[in-house]
Amino acid sequence: MPSDPILMGEPINLILAADLSQSTAQPWLDAVWQFSLEPTKPLLIETNLGLQVKALKIFPAFLVNNRPIIAIEDLFARPIVEKWLPNYLSLRFYLQQGLAVKYELMVETPQDLLGRITFTNEKEQLNEFGVRIAGDLFPLESITGFIPAKFKYQNFLRGHTGQLDIALWLGQPSTPVISPLSALFWSKALVPGESACFRWQCGFFEPSHRPIEKFNFGFPDNWDERLAEHTITVSSSLLEVETGNPEIDLTIRASQYLAKQLSLPNQGLCETRTPSLNASSILSRGQDLNAQVSNLWQIIISALTIAPEKAQLMLQQAIIAIDGLLKDSTDVVFPLLSRLTWSVFQHTHDREFLNKALEPLYNMVARWFDAAHDQDQDGLPEWSNIGQTQFRSSFAFSLLQLDALPSHIANAENIALGTLLRAELKQLHRIASALEDASRAQEIIHFLARLELALTNWSVSQPELSWRDALTHQFPHQKLYFQAPHQSARKIQFTFEHPLRLNLILKPSPQTRRPASIILAGINENGQAIEELLTSDQFTWLPGFFYASSASVYTALNGVSVDGLEFAELLIYSASLPQHDFSALFNDLIDAESDAELPVLANWLAEADQTQFGLPEQLNSSDESGKSVNLFWHSLLIAELIRAEHKELAWLIFEKLLKAQMKILKTENALFGSFTSDQGKPIGSRNTVQSLIPLELLMEIAGVKIYSSHKVSLGGENGLTAPITFRFQGLEVRRDGKNGFVRMPDGSEFHHFGSVTRLFQID
Repeated sequence: MPSDPILMGEPINLILAADLSQSTAQPWLDAVWQFSLEPTKPLLIETNLGLQVKALKIFPAFLVNNRPIIAIEDLFARPIVEKWLPNYLSLRFYLQQGLAVKYELMVETPQDLLGRITFTNEKEQLNEFGVRIAGDLFPLESITGFIPAKFKYQNFLRGHTGQLDIALWLGQPSTPVISPLSALFWSKALVPGESACFRWQCGFFEPSHRPIEKFNFGFPDNWDERLAEHTITVSSSLLEVETGNPEIDLTIRASQYLAKQLSLPNQGLCETRTPSLNASSILSRGQDLNAQVSNLWQIIISALTIAPEKAQLMLQQAIIAIDGLLKDSTDVVFPLLSRLTWSVFQHTHDREFLNKALEPLYNMVARWFDAAHDQDQDGLPEWSNIGQTQFRSSFAFSLLQLDALPSHIANAENIALGTLLRAELKQLHRIASALEDASRAQEIIHFLARLELALTNWSVSQPELSWRDALTHQFPHQKLYFQAPHQSARKIQFTFEHPLRLNLILKPSPQTRRPASIILAGINENGQAIEELLTSDQFTWLPGFFYASSASVYTALNGVSVDGLEFAELLIYSASLPQHDFSALFNDLIDAESDAELPVLANWLAEADQTQFGLPEQLNSSDESGKSVNLFWHSLLIAELIRAEHKELAWLIFEKLLKAQMKILKTENALFGSFTSDQGKPIGSRNTVQSLIPLELLMEIAGVKIYSSHKVSLGGENGLTAPITFRFQGLEVRRDGKNGFVRMPDGSEFHHFGSVTRLFQID
């Protein structure tokens, strides 16, 4: 277990939540707490119970010989974090010189917050310690917050919101205080060298589960035993990383703690776990299939070494569920599941798991190459919608932005999608080969050969493009050709400089029904006269207008007829495609070798003011979403750089992400799913799956693969410039340049030098 203490201002996640991974069922309430170390505030911990209250705040106000001390800045010595776990926090500080306090918080269950305060008089005279445990409750209803109450001769604070009762009480006799906030007061005079300890608890009650009237307000006597159990549980599932930079090490540790907090009963996964969105909130569990796949990727590449069996079960359940949902649809999911399956198999060696996964994985990948997702059947499919990409930015594909003259993303091929599908097919082929399924392996090779040919041709002919039209294989330029009442378009005559796909927008007044049909008359790329019918179901109904695009390519347009709308303005235009977006970085990696130059990535990194904390989704963007760092796509890029043996570049980008999260942890005491690339300013939600640091990729950069505490491999290029050490369940692995060192749990040691991969294991 890493040695604490931790000073104020260091990167530490102060969101505390109960461990749900060992539970058997979803909790009916999940109270997640945010602790604050802001100097001008008291030692405040708060929650809003998944939006069931506006706010619930609890904090101590100390008294020394009747002198109040409330704000952190009023303490004689600032708090030091003595111990930090995902559900526990211990602080040590001095109220005055010689008057020591140890303040502990433990989220024992999803419905209980426990506190323990220990006073020690280190002075040579008698001193009286006192504390008010204050509760500040803001219910959703317009009712009073906490009020003093009594239960079996014990004073406590009682509050109510919705169907929930809330109680705050002390383990010792206390006196209620009502001004300025409702609080419970306790005090004791201590002689020199004497210590005193008292405990408090905040609990939540639902009549059908445990009404206050039938609850025993007792306290567990085995606090230290429970703390020891929590410590052992956490340390046994922690991969300690030592980089020589304590702040980076703490940031990685914060990510591992978050991964543990996001684990749910029955190998489930919570998308985010914060005071507002928690395990009992429907919104905290992603419903979109592509989001589920990206979340699965993030959690597995963050914690595979720590819990391979859990990762396997989680992945197995996801494959079965997604396969069932896709059976009656033409949808596709983000191409990652085969890569995850092979990675998990390398740790578990469970052939039955691999055998069950092959058929659904093959079906998911094969869907990408049918006519619905590969318009010209050239072997390079297209995205179905912008949400499927898991980008935050819409680029040029937001159909809601009428003034931008948008295009549908399904009309464009994307180099990044092709690169990801190639990696997916290669891992799927490994799975089929491992299972000796020659038939499936041959079918996969067929898809892979066509895809690699398409990627190679693109790389040779258009290396500057990351997007191109799926039909023309060209980069179209935006131009508005016609804007007038649709009746005026019946006899228009346009000749285009290059063959292009046409986009149409109809703005009816009023917008009460779809157009029945549109007929486009013109000349195709082969010089043939054509008439194309666009039916009603080919139009996308958007606020104030309809959008459609041609399924044919035109060199000339000789007329457009609209049927079913009497009054409507018609726009005919060619739409541009994104440039300088994140997917362009994959251009370098189509045929990249370890000694090859990566000009696109080099140009991006040269923009130091824009890439200080990672690479933005769009270079030179004035929009915040364009400046945002997409951690999911960064992990995909880093994985490709590792595959191409560009590990030093992979570490350079990885380190930027660490610096950003480290900076955010210092100010927000939480990890964030995104941030700006230029300033490291947090964006979006905190404590999400997307916040996790991909620890598996860090080990790959260092040339380390830990299969278990008794089995590890070393070798390959080490992309780190400084030594790095990994410790897991008694195993210690160190890499320094080409030097490698392994110490097994039984004390046996191994040394390795060079880039050749070697496997070390003990029975």
